[in-house]
Amino acid sequence: MPGLNGNINGRSRNNNNGNLMDNITKQITFTRVFAVILGVLTFKQHREDQREEQEHRSTLLTQGAAAGLNPPPYRDNPSSEDLVGLNSTAMRGDALADEELGARPTRKRKPGCCVCFGIHCDLIFKALGIAILLYLGWGVLKLAKWALTPSPTGLENMPEFSKSLGCEQVPYLYENDIFKGVLPTNQTTLVLDISGAGVGTVLLTSSDAEEIKISMSIKSNEEGLLEKVMFSQRGDPEDQTETVSLTTPSSGSSDKACLRFDVVVHIPASLNMLAITSKSVVHVKYDELAAFSLSDLTIDLKSLGPDNLLLPSRQLEVQRTKLAVRGGYLVGSIAFEGEAEIDNAYGSATTNLKVFPLAAPDNLEMPAELKTRTGTGRLDIIYANPDTRLISSSHTSSGGDMYLTYNGVGYNGRVDVQAGSYRASGLQGSFGRVGGSEPAELPWVGDKEGPDHMKIRTPGWVGLWF
Repeated sequence: MPGLNGNINGRSRNNNNGNLMDNITKQITFTRVFAVILGVLTFKQHREDQREEQEHRSTLLTQGAAAGLNPPPYRDNPSSEDLVGLNSTAMRGDALADEELGARPTRKRKPGCCVCFGIHCDLIFKALGIAILLYLGWGVLKLAKWALTPSPTGLENMPEFSKSLGCEQVPYLYENDIFKGVLPTNQTTLVLDISGAGVGTVLLTSSDAEEIKISMSIKSNEEGLLEKVMFSQRGDPEDQTETVSLTTPSSGSSDKACLRFDVVVHIPASLNMLAITSKSVVHVKYDELAAFSLSDLTIDLKSLGPDNLLLPSRQLEVQRTKLAVRGGYLVGSIAFEGEAEIDNAYGSATTNLKVFPLAAPDNLEMPAELKTRTGTGRLDIIYANPDTRLISSSHTSSGGDMYLTYNGVGYNGRVDVQAGSYRASGLQGSFGRVGGSEPAELPWVGDKEGPDHMKIRTPGWVGLWF
């Protein structure tokens, strides 16, 4: 049966114009440019030679007509004297021509230094010079373009929240609250589990009410698909979880069938723990205009598709958080007190985060623990430490580039690094364990015996700025 929401899978993720220009640039080699220019110059020289030959012949005919030296008229029965060249008139005309014009001039050709493969060497040198000038000009243009182009961030092809999912202007709509109530205890975790071929958004926002509410709207261009959407709710006292499930159908009746959902989770002060898991393509966003907090927040987007989005905001403050994206983008900012874990190791998701450790009034000696694990996707971390928390960071990648900025955060301690290649600033001592070597001691920032600690492991490239 036809699948759902094929339009997002067909959406181009590349810069087609840029790829076209790159392909054209690769095809234009110096040898081809030189051959084309040489061919044009050779053709031009050949045409000039033909034109000069025609002008030369025209000049001779014009000069002969002006001197009255046109050849004798045609005779059907020439005399024998004419045949042997003894006709006195013809002889007098030839003699007079010699006296008036002198010997018949020959057209002078432009001298050439040499000929190579039937082509004058001066043409070869001229074509070579033009090709070199063109390549120098092209190089200058590329240099100017490179200087004016912003550095790539890895976010050039990031989809737009909600809008890129499509299926908005459709005739069939269903709205309902799929959960409304309170949890058995304050240690119960509310779990939102999403699966199916439908796509959609999840917005986390605050609520002044005592009850937790999960509201939802479903849109589709086929009325029958709405009837196939399933909801369920189940509690597990042993695991202390309350799970709300949303399951969308896996196929429609046509290739253009689409179904999307838009879920809003209203978080009151009474909710402490929230978990969101999704096997569907989904865009999750924290409400940037709300101010709210959780004790524990886990979000796991399991789909490998490149259209997933997780857009956290520091407006949602948590004690512990774990964020995982297999495919797509994790972009935004996080604010945490105890521990933050970014686990994108099982895919190619791109991660770009600003990290804000919160003040820990109960234990000033407790470090803010940040752990990141990424796969082949790029990782950008900008660490901000306005409350000067102790730092304990671990960054691991299976090959994706890592850009780690800890500039101005008051880091004091060792930096343990194993990387295939690197770029670093602000470090003192030798850069640790690059290419498998074991240094005498690890490099450090600030006080080398300080309490901060950082561990980096990657077979790829890492940039580290303090």
